Amino acid sequence: MADPLSVAASITGIITLVDIVFCRLIKYSKSASNAADEAKAWVVEVNSVGGTLNSLSRLTLALEDEGFDSTLCMHHIHGCHRILSELNNMLKTAEKDLESQSRLTVLQRKLKWPLSTDRIRELMSELSNHKASVTMALSADSMNGFLRCLSLGNSLQASASEILSEIRDMKRITARVQEDEERRRVLDFFLKANPQERYETSLSSRHPRTGLWLIRLPAFQSWISTAGSRIWLTGIPGAGKTVLAGFVIEEAFARGSDNVAVAFFFCDYKEDKTHSPVNILSTVAFQLAVQKDEAYAVLAKYYQELHPARQLPRNATVEGLKNTLSGMLRAFERSFLIVDGLDECGGHADEVVAAIASWARDQDRLSIALLSRNEPNIRGSLKDEYDEVGIAVHTTDVAERPRVHDPLLKGEIVQRPMEGAAGI
Repeated sequence: MADPLSVAASITGIITLVDIVFCRLIKYSKSASNAADEAKAWVVEVNSVGGTLNSLSRLTLALEDEGFDSTLCMHHIHGCHRILSELNNMLKTAEKDLESQSRLTVLQRKLKWPLSTDRIRELMSELSNHKASVTMALSADSMNGFLRCLSLGNSLQASASEILSEIRDMKRITARVQEDEERRRVLDFFLKANPQERYETSLSSRHPRTGLWLIRLPAFQSWISTAGSRIWLTGIPGAGKTVLAGFVIEEAFARGSDNVAVAFFFCDYKEDKTHSPVNILSTVAFQLAVQKDEAYAVLAKYYQELHPARQLPRNATVEGLKNTLSGMLRAFERSFLIVDGLDECGGHADEVVAAIASWARDQDRLSIALLSRNEPNIRGSLKDEYDEVGIAVHTTDVAERPRVHDPLLKGEIVQRPMEGAAGI
């Protein structure tokens, strides 16, 4: 326990001990031949402890009239006293050896620096730790605060707080890792047919001026600028629908932002998995989910419904996906969806078109562009809700391509395919 007199007396006593140890260190370091670096380090450290204790003594005088908790103990002050006492005893023994009549003893002590043992290094480390707590006490503005800094309990509490903080940080990191793993499972479940490769192929096949004619069309301008708009781009096989789809996707991406989502899909007659309405809608859901956390949360909820804790997992359905996608779209101010190759779905074409058209019908924030041949069954499903634009061969797309220097021959090359396509 502490009282004002014992606090002041303890500090004064240690300051006296510091002075003794400091002088003996200086004296002995001059006598020992191999003392240089280690002796200097000890001299500096002990001198620093003395300066800190002198400052502490002055603070004690300033706060001695205040009341305080008498149960608090000055563990760090007592720790300094214990270490300095042990060091003083070692130096005292060394001095006796130097004063010995035995020349052999004197020579051995001069050749050997006694403070090079592991024990002394441990003491040095302990003294530094105690000094840090004593230094902290200098910032106290009350006797209670002063004594708490010198109490071991305060250090233990700080250490415990640090440990708890580290545990909380570790839990947060672990939770984040688990969350990321769960997110990956959810997203992988819905990515049924990745359209990225087809998209990149469409871009690489595109001429720099491809699609410029489309931008000037009022129907396309209305589609790109109006939420809830619908457009159906039709053309014969080989008219460049897939290449044009890449252009439309690029135009949509140019308007994308945190609040404007873009999703796309390419149906390919060579890949059966691109003919399924479930796979198409699932992949669209994946794309929306990775663009905003709020959209992902809606998809994750549907995933949990499909994977109940104590039941067998179920597959996604068209109706389930339509409802989920509707909820995901509400996370955005506006969304674009581009789907190419509806006619390439073979026997599933009607099913695919019906699923997309019925879902989109109630989405006033969603702008959809569909690309396919102009086939009666597709037209019937889309009804009159989509602005139809025929994809024809345009001079802005073709005129730049021939590298023929004869103007007449170049004109023939450009004009003949256009005439043969009958305006398509």
